[in-house]
Amino acid sequence: MWKTENEIKEAKEKGERSSEDFRHWDKKYVIAVAREIGEMVRNDGEKPKPKRDPSKRGSMLRSYPAFLPDMVDGPVEVMEPRVGKPLIVIGLHPEQKLFGRSLKFLLENEGYEVWLSIEEVEANSQGDFPMKMARSVSADYRGQMHPLLKFTPSCTSVPEDFQSKADQAGVVVFVLSEAFANSKTSKGQVFYCEHRKHVIPIKYEEFDMPGWMNMLIGRKRYENSRTDGYKELVISRIRRALDPTARASEHNEMNEVKMAYSTRFLKQTIDAYSDLLKCVYVFGGVSISSKRTLDICRSLGQMLADVGDITLATGGLFGAADVVAESFSEACKSRHCEADIWHVVPERDDQDYTRKARQHADRTFQVVPYGRTVFSGDSMEERESIVARVFEIAVLIEGEADLSHECVEFLWNDHLVIPIKSTGGAAGGSFGIPHKIFEVPAGVAELDWNVLKDDNANAEDVATAVVKIIQSLQETLHLENNEPVGAVPRLRSRSIRQRISKARLQSMNTVIIQEDNSPTDF
Repeated sequence: MWKTENEIKEAKEKGERSSEDFRHWDKKYVIAVAREIGEMVRNDGEKPKPKRDPSKRGSMLRSYPAFLPDMVDGPVEVMEPRVGKPLIVIGLHPEQKLFGRSLKFLLENEGYEVWLSIEEVEANSQGDFPMKMARSVSADYRGQMHPLLKFTPSCTSVPEDFQSKADQAGVVVFVLSEAFANSKTSKGQVFYCEHRKHVIPIKYEEFDMPGWMNMLIGRKRYENSRTDGYKELVISRIRRALDPTARASEHNEMNEVKMAYSTRFLKQTIDAYSDLLKCVYVFGGVSISSKRTLDICRSLGQMLADVGDITLATGGLFGAADVVAESFSEACKSRHCEADIWHVVPERDDQDYTRKARQHADRTFQVVPYGRTVFSGDSMEERESIVARVFEIAVLIEGEADLSHECVEFLWNDHLVIPIKSTGGAAGGSFGIPHKIFEVPAGVAELDWNVLKDDNANAEDVATAVVKIIQSLQETLHLENNEPVGAVPRLRSRSIRQRISKARLQSMNTVIIQEDNSPTDF
């Protein structure tokens, strides 16, 4: 806790209403916490590094010959060196135990040592050894965690035995299933291995991948266990990954470079005309389901225009975002001022989006007839990833299942999504939307946030609450930059949460957060 019991007691005696509000940080607490963090960092930096036995040098992902992109700081050192047969770790849910054992038998016949993640669970259930859980960042924390300190989409701690085996492994194979997707333990295993190891996903059955899995695994090529020849493909990929003479494909590195360039280009393009910190991205359903949602969209557009210094951005799709933007544009015209609107659309997409967006027959996209249009990305998925890196504040209204990816992208970049929950759909929590977006952000009044989920609130009240929330978050952005609210900053590349503190997976320092002391979930 950053407030002591005595400080809380004194604040109560003085009648301060925010005495127990963990979202309220007085300046003295900010200074005190900053001083403590600085002391911790200094002390940690002064610790002498243990001398190593040269004969027991730690391996640097020794069985994975891929070259990492320049933007990655470097691989995490494998803590447990390994000699002998290459180790393959198979992460799976106990419901796929028989499949896992058949896969283990197959790979052992190829000369590999294989370890199944369920082996430690089975051993634990037989009482052979106690389950050892890795100490998490929040292990000594007993208060309510600040929303901005949840560094990654929520995951649990990973058992030490899995960590040890994964550190030694040359390749980690994950068997994807619905039970695996719903398991906190499996999620923790995937988070631990992402960026640390060469991962080969095998899809055991057809199921809807949740957002976190789409982010971490969905873009990798997975093998389908129900197709002929998948075993040979898995073996081939493992051999290639473990071959020290093989070079990894440059596709992943080039794709990340391309994404970084596209992100920078979009930021610079918008920043040349507008203020990114005052930019709000609106996305949602392409088919508005109710008159109430339609009224909310129109009211929100009008009230954002009333603010006067808001820049509006959309993905160029029909539906909720389009209605908000058109209402915003009309309101600005009635006030004889220019509407600052940006539409970010991909160059093309092989899928047919003619019912969702202005798309030509050759699958390229058209210029939106109002506002400014920027073409960014070679597919809708790429565009979603780019806008999630650029815009710090987004508003979600209704939405279909395909919005799950965009929501997770915003969270992954530690940018904030304001869901109008009462409109239902993705904004209401359906389609595997991460629950994290429904947490009240720091600096936002809980009373305003609660209006978003009130089914009885009228359109004007909802729009008013959204505008207040946006203004509160923008004020936080300016304060974090030590600038007055009226200042005009230029091209900020770091998010609210990043500026506070953020250990990013991109730097290959995964932070595992355990919010309770619950045991493994299978």
